[in-house]
Amino acid sequence: MNVFLFLKGELRQSKGVFFGLTVLLALALAVAVSVIQTERMVKSSTIRAADQFDILVGTKGSRSALLLGTVYLRDEMLSLVPMPVLNDLSPKSSDISWAAPLAFGDRAGKASLVGTTRVFVDQAGKRTLLAGRNFEKPYEAVAGSNAGFSINDEFHPGHGMSAALGHEHKESFRIVGILPETGTPWDRAVLVPIETLWSMHGQNPTSTHDVHGDHIHEENEAWLNKDMSKLPGASALVVKPTNMAGAYRIRQHLLKSSAIAPDSSVVNLMAVFTGEALIELFAVFAAAASALKAFAASSVATSLAAALLTGFVLAKLREKDLRLLRTMGAPRRFILASVWASIEAAIVLASLGALILGTALSVAAGMVIASQTGISMMPSLGLDEIAMLAVVIAAGAVFAVIPACAVGNSRLA
Repeated sequence: MNVFLFLKGELRQSKGVFFGLTVLLALALAVAVSVIQTERMVKSSTIRAADQFDILVGTKGSRSALLLGTVYLRDEMLSLVPMPVLNDLSPKSSDISWAAPLAFGDRAGKASLVGTTRVFVDQAGKRTLLAGRNFEKPYEAVAGSNAGFSINDEFHPGHGMSAALGHEHKESFRIVGILPETGTPWDRAVLVPIETLWSMHGQNPTSTHDVHGDHIHEENEAWLNKDMSKLPGASALVVKPTNMAGAYRIRQHLLKSSAIAPDSSVVNLMAVFTGEALIELFAVFAAAASALKAFAASSVATSLAAALLTGFVLAKLREKDLRLLRTMGAPRRFILASVWASIEAAIVLASLGALILGTALSVAAGMVIASQTGISMMPSLGLDEIAMLAVVIAAGAVFAVIPACAVGNSRLA
């Protein structure tokens, strides 16, 4: 007798119960698949978002706050780094490819407004803008690809980190460039000259334009060449080292350094490798990740228990047919193989369904996270979930012997 022909008949006769249990099995396994894919997706996406920030320089304090506030544009209270530090980042100038200040606090509509320099906008000539050009005058701006602006749009920045708080400045900026899409929160940012950002708050001693932005004196055309050391400071500095040895020299130098703030107070500094800060951040969420993995493991265990139940239920439903087959001379091994094949078929189909459904759940989770963080999230098929499902199929093949033997050794045999 052909087991597969019998299995085909069984599926036709008991398709309601068989596919119902298969769906339940797939749902349980899909949770485990989604947990694995989502964790990997979040880690890889957050690491990718930090690619352009090799070293972050801030005042001594929370490394995680510096990372979140700078790389992910979260609302963090960051003390100002005195601007003279920008010219004293390393004892060897050859260690630095480029460095730029970043000043946070204002908004352009719903987008974060960041004061910086031209070198950060084009990454020292290594980044080509999607449209337009770099800013060249005080009231020009470059917008991220998802900031909601187009070339020649104008906006009045709002004071305050929250779009719902603060007031609107009278100064008007014009968008002259659009950055390429990066899949990071910076796609929602608008970059403006840091000197202009401070001048809006009456803190730029080198500025000669009026505070309303109605007129810019001709001498301000040379503003890019002015010494920025007199500015109040920056929320953080981002540094691109020339090589790994230079990166460690920069960090070592800054860890031993302090700077004098405009109010004559001493400011201690720290230099953070974003990779190390990410590891520290991931460690904070390790407990939550472990809990999710435990939940996924319990889902897998539930799935295997459901697979065993499938065998007993199907065997019970087909008891008369199995007894008839045994009476007609079907060998015991055929009964055993038929029950085993029914269970294993349910597990294999459920595993394939779980792979599809779990990926769909991860896509949905990625869309929600991306909408909240601005970090592009897209799950990918990996060896971890494939290996997990392979173990489930293999374990199911072993455990399926239990109900098969129970039926084979019963009065049906």
